Amino acid sequence: MRFYWKKESNVGGTKAGKAKILRAVMYPRLFDAYNFCTESLKKTLDEGREIERKQREDEDKARLEGKRQLAEESDR
Repeated sequence: MRFYWKKESNVGGTKAGKAKILRAVMYPRLFDAYNFCTESLKKTLDEGREIERKQREDEDKARLEGKRQLAEESDR
């Protein structure tokens, strides 16, 4: 809801009316609709999700190995 109805204020001298809500709204970077899918679609999506999980694990291992190598070089 980005708008609300603002009440009239006798103290502030403002009239009633529509007002925009000016606060920051945060959204996740990645939207995962998996939980909203049918069971048959989930079975199809599971294959791709498994491949993606393995890729992330490999990337994480490579990053950790790189950090270990940098730490060993700086200790020398």
